[in-house]
Amino acid sequence: MGNLCLFALCVSILSLAAKAYGNDEGLFQHIEQHVRQLEYSEETTRNFVQMAEGWKDKENKCVLIGWAEKLFKATEAYEQNKISQNHLAEVKENIAGELGQRIKREIAFNEDYFELGDIIKHRQTQCLGYTQLFYILGNSIGLDVKPINVEEMRTGTIPAGSAHIAGIADLSNSQSIIVDLAPNGFVSIPFTFEEQFEKAGEYRRLKDKNNPLQLDRKIQILGKDELIAYIYNNRANVYIKQGQFEQAVGELIKAIRYHPKYAEAYYNRGIANRHLGQLNQAVADYTKAIELRPDFAAAFTNRGIIYSKLGQLNEAISDYTKAIELNPDFGNAYYNRGIAYNKLGQPTLAIADYDRTIKLNADLAAKAYGNRGISFAMLGRVEEARKDLLKAAELNSELKEYANSAIERFKLSTNLN
Repeated sequence: MGNLCLFALCVSILSLAAKAYGNDEGLFQHIEQHVRQLEYSEETTRNFVQMAEGWKDKENKCVLIGWAEKLFKATEAYEQNKISQNHLAEVKENIAGELGQRIKREIAFNEDYFELGDIIKHRQTQCLGYTQLFYILGNSIGLDVKPINVEEMRTGTIPAGSAHIAGIADLSNSQSIIVDLAPNGFVSIPFTFEEQFEKAGEYRRLKDKNNPLQLDRKIQILGKDELIAYIYNNRANVYIKQGQFEQAVGELIKAIRYHPKYAEAYYNRGIANRHLGQLNQAVADYTKAIELRPDFAAAFTNRGIIYSKLGQLNEAISDYTKAIELNPDFGNAYYNRGIAYNKLGQPTLAIADYDRTIKLNADLAAKAYGNRGISFAMLGRVEEARKDLLKAAELNSELKEYANSAIERFKLSTNLN
């Protein structure tokens, strides 16, 4: 009897919600509400609604209103036992897919924009912007949309230090679909969580490595507060790139307040604190990031850099080694471990790490050649040292002075001038 009462209550709530979403004015009020909840200004809220109103169908009607009405009618039909639960789920699946396609049609991919104001102005965005759009508009028309942190994509891995976010829509028959719109975008076929994913701490990891359904492989379901934290974290990243590290710390404090288990926010605060000279605080931030994400190779590497600055070279090497165990192709970890080995007077080990750096990371190749040249010089391998120092200056003219200084220091009988 209790279950029947609960079901009746859920249907009643669903009916009230559907009527609200089916009303034009109610739809745009919901859009306004969701934008404000993400802590955007009133101006951005108004501009967002104006943009959404301009998305028309072939009959010059706002396409969002059409979807809201379709959901409303399908929900009513389900409540009146005119259609099955699976039929209602199919309607939701189709509308979610159409919404994703429309967002991609209206908004092009561009890594530079994630703030709603910039998206409205430029009609371009990246994964966080796409997720906000799908979250706001999907929930406003009556879907049940949540953000997801994608730790492992369906194809390939996410670069070290990067992050990816997408959306998931729950259907009405215990199934869900992933809507991942960046960079190229895809909408998954319906799946049941318990069948496809297993718990892995805070995450859900795909059971079948062959991935026949082509789903993102490792995800974490987020809520509104976590989505807000992602926005603050991205704002902090912008400040970090601009060298405004105090402002970055301020944004990251907000991100952590909304999402206390957000490893990337601690990681980025570690970067900002390192640049501010707050080395002990940076170590604490990286340590917290590692505690939350034990497989966070970039956090191990960055903590190792701080340990090296503090003269704790053995601790630094331990962290670099752990990062390499986690990600054998992480050139940055090999490069920094090579520096630590040189400082410890172990140039042979350093040379092996610089060899790997040169193969794995073109951006670090010039510096790796220069440092490997120092290692060869320490071993008395003069010709190899000369060759590497010349190569470093050839690849990066800014290293010419560094190379000349090394040549003079080790009396290598050559000059880049």
